[in-house]
Amino acid sequence: MFFAASSKTQWRFPLTVFDFPVGQPTDVLGLSVTSTEVVHFSGAPSTALRITDGKVMLAYSGDTEWTDALLPVAKGADLFIVECYEYERALSGHMRWLTIKQRLKDFAARQVMLTHMNPNMLARIDEARQSGVLIAEDGLTLDL
Repeated sequence: MFFAASSKTQWRFPLTVFDFPVGQPTDVLGLSVTSTEVVHFSGAPSTALRITDGKVMLAYSGDTEWTDALLPVAKGADLFIVECYEYERALSGHMRWLTIKQRLKDFAARQVMLTHMNPNMLARIDEARQSGVLIAEDGLTLDL
């Protein structure tokens, strides 16, 4: 489940894990959640998510290398959170800034936020900010 040995973790909060069908909107706690398969080896299909309450749309890439499947996930989202693990090296299963930077307008989301950055990318977040993306930070709150 998720990562090796994590199923043995003693959580300090209730945790429920369930499968829902890829590509079909599913009600989760009153929110509509739709998953889309992306490209990241994990032993099971890895997915991006679109989550909406009918008013606000949040989209998340999950871990993935570039795939055109991200475009309909991001389209029209109030916030598209995309993992950006690396600055320039192409790595299997992960995004790099140079690709994201070229495709920013193609996402067609109101705002784009980067997350899951390695030290190489973190050293260049000023460049990303200058391109108009948000940078995920601990404690950050946003009004959507």
